Amino acid sequence: MIALIGEKEIWKGFIPLGVTVFEVDNGEQVIKVWEEIKKCNYKFLFLSEYAGKLIEDNLDDLYKQTQINVVLLPSLDDKKNEDKLYYKRLKSIVEKAMGVDIL
Repeated sequence: MIALIGEKEIWKGFIPLGVTVFEVDNGEQVIKVWEEIKKCNYKFLFLSEYAGKLIEDNLDDLYKQTQINVVLLPSLDDKKNEDKLYYKRLKSIVEKAMGVDIL
């Protein structure tokens, strides 16, 4: 099973693909939904850039507390990659693995 946490109306196109979409407006809702998802049999969690930004301070802790594969979905905005949450997380992972920033 696949879950997606994101802002309202944007991710509705995933529903016909069998993805359960959880719409959120604030960080409290993201954390509450994440806790619900952990209790179910979801194997993957897609997290929109918007939802990830709402809980950015808690994101590392939530990653560590779950066995679900979490994928950040980048937003389609005018920001440079360096300003996007998924890029920051990827950069952090690469630095831990390689010892240097190769991005």
